[in-house]
Amino acid sequence: MTRKEREPNEGFKFTEEDLIILRDELYDGSWELFMQDLRNRLEKRPAVYKITERIKEDIERIEEIMEREKKAKAKTKS
Repeated sequence: MTRKEREPNEGFKFTEEDLIILRDELYDGSWELFMQDLRNRLEKRPAVYKITERIKEDIERIEEIMEREKKAKAKTKS
């Protein structure tokens, strides 16, 4: 079953795995570049409210992923 079949009325939403793939493919593995791009898009005040909300949600998820990666990296150094 595809994501669209599971959520036919909600449209496409990025999962954490999708965000990691986008980071690696589009931003050379850099969360900072990814976050800056999303924030730049927010400043232009898109006309579609849902787009703004999804960008905010993606920024929050990226910040959570970055924190978990930082903690995991610190654990491996200990």
